[in-house]
Amino acid sequence: MNKNFRNRLLSIAAAGLLAAAAGSASAAPVVLIDWSPAATGGTTSGNSWTNVYSSQHFYEQVRFSANTWVSGMDIFNGVSWGGLGSGVMVSIRAGGTAVPGAELLAYSTTVSVDDSSGTATSAQQRLHADFTPFLMQGGQDYWIGMSGVGVTLTQTGLSGVAGGDGRMAQFNGANYSFSAGIGDMAFRLYGEAAAATVPEPASLALVSLGLVGAVAARRRRAA
Repeated sequence: MNKNFRNRLLSIAAAGLLAAAAGSASAAPVVLIDWSPAATGGTTSGNSWTNVYSSQHFYEQVRFSANTWVSGMDIFNGVSWGGLGSGVMVSIRAGGTAVPGAELLAYSTTVSVDDSSGTATSAQQRLHADFTPFLMQGGQDYWIGMSGVGVTLTQTGLSGVAGGDGRMAQFNGANYSFSAGIGDMAFRLYGEAAAATVPEPASLALVSLGLVGAVAARRRRAA
């Protein structure tokens, strides 16, 4: 299945979680997208694709139907590659429906969780990192990846996933390609729905004055 179809699946799957998070502007981050080996049931195509920001690293395409704050990410890789405190770079790129675009932001952060959540075999581990919230505009395509900085991480690929296309964007420096046989990226994204815009104090004052005027006018007519 093509990536556009998968994007629609991601948007639909996230809709319920976003609605739950939208109840409060201060809601705790939730899992927005879960493409972990356990959740997808995909066949692991590798736990050892070298994943280092300064050389070979990977991105996957995502899209949300509504504006969404993204503030955390998991990747799945082979055990013994990285761990708590390992330096990572979470990189977000713009993009159309087919190829990655310019890098929008790169967050230097560290792994805060190293466990087996979402894994499918004892050869895998989950590495989680938090970063400064990034607002992904609803209906727009982005590419996101997490790779090692000063340490070699790896990346698990997944094949046979419904809605996937069996590939990631593989970067080496500024150059990228889509390599057959790597599979879709095993990852999770965390965050929350963007809160509705709150009027500025000046706007609220104008609205209040308007209401007062309307009441006064009504009273005059009733006199």
